[in-house]
Amino acid sequence: MNHDKKFFIRAFFKDFNGRIKNVKEIIRLGFKDEGTILALCQLDALSNFRYQPKQGLYKKCFKKLLEDYYSGVQNISAYSEDLYKYFRCAGVHKGRISVMWNVPGSKDKVFSPEGVLSILEECFDKIRKECLDSNKWLHELGSKE
Repeated sequence: MNHDKKFFIRAFFKDFNGRIKNVKEIIRLGFKDEGTILALCQLDALSNFRYQPKQGLYKKCFKKLLEDYYSGVQNISAYSEDLYKYFRCAGVHKGRISVMWNVPGSKDKVFSPEGVLSILEECFDKIRKECLDSNKWLHELGSKE
């Protein structure tokens, strides 16, 4: 039975990885806003799968995902807040983020389309490893506190 579960966990991550490759290609082709929005949506999806938020707690889960799985910045709480507010929300709710590139700190490489993609890849790689090593789905991993 556990072997079957690991098969499906692998299949889930293989499919999700294909979506990340699509985002890479979109950014490579020069559609940076569109690729960034998709990368942020995929980060949001990972956070929802991982933490199973109650209605209205999506931002908290997004921030927790970065705090638990991303190591690229020192003040991760402030960074994840800005990333969610100025980029994820602007992209999802307004359909564009190009006007947001002037946010303080947005010149940092972590706010660039390639930077957001690297955040997605790092979080994805760490969660995939954790799930496969423990033979658990994302929501079964428990708290990281």
